[in-house]
Amino acid sequence: MIVLFLFYRQYVFILENYSFILKRHDYIFYANATLSLTPTIHCFTPASFMGIMTSYSSNRLEAKTGGINMKENMGEVICQYRQNLKMTQDDFAYRLGVTPQAVSRWERGNGLPDLSLIKGICGILHISADTLLGISDNPITENNNLQMEQEIRHNLFAEPVALEFGEALIPYVLEGYKTDYLNQKRNDLAKKYGILMPVIRLRDNLALDKSSYRILSYDYVLREAHMKLSADESDITNPYYEMLDCMVEECRKNYSQILNKQLVKTMIDNLKELYPGTADGLVPEKISYLKLTDHLRCMLEQGKSIRDLIHILEEMERELLP
Repeated sequence: MIVLFLFYRQYVFILENYSFILKRHDYIFYANATLSLTPTIHCFTPASFMGIMTSYSSNRLEAKTGGINMKENMGEVICQYRQNLKMTQDDFAYRLGVTPQAVSRWERGNGLPDLSLIKGICGILHISADTLLGISDNPITENNNLQMEQEIRHNLFAEPVALEFGEALIPYVLEGYKTDYLNQKRNDLAKKYGILMPVIRLRDNLALDKSSYRILSYDYVLREAHMKLSADESDITNPYYEMLDCMVEECRKNYSQILNKQLVKTMIDNLKELYPGTADGLVPEKISYLKLTDHLRCMLEQGKSIRDLIHILEEMERELLP
């Protein structure tokens, strides 16, 4: 079958039995054969296709659909349905007529199968092409904006750490974010204090003064300040670095409030990977994540370091002995 992406008013229709490149509103949609096995029409709003970038090279399809990387998405689908059928990569590769290494690459998101293999993959896994390509995951709604849905999910919960900034600081943040400065600060906190900085939410806030910023933890304002922006173009100091320095310092001072079970679990997972004997069978089997989190918070409030997690666990285990 051949597919056509067609704009009509606020909708995008995917029609089969057509094949060409259609450019509209500065977005390019590429249609080619064997994308679907049954005659169907799919309807989406253009907003849901904001992230589409498609290219066709050497009989391979590479795309991003609705903000989701198709390589990763297809690989996950293949892996999931293959495992559901109790089929090894070798078995699947043999039935499809490819090498196990090729299947492994697909499932890791490092490549995509040839278009000529799509029908065979669907037949072996007993799924439709829509399922394989993730098309059926996009509901037909007038406001089907995946980016907006993701934003709503983020806004459901108060985040451990967030940096909000005014309109005038946006270009500085965008420029500074390209650097490795934030990762350097994360490493410094880990080395000096044993502090695992959570994922930082960076967002503009037009309600703030244009040159102001604030640092929040679970919606509580830790710091609010105004940046003095230099009109001298020779001044190469980026306010982004100053804001990050302040944010890291606030994280260090308020880490007892920022610390949560998810961060503690990540610490324990890393410890188990490096030193399995220190935490295996202990956390969470004997010491719950909540209890360990409370213990670490108490240490931080007393001004103690939590970097020596190995001996901290040994002391807690010793207290459990009869």
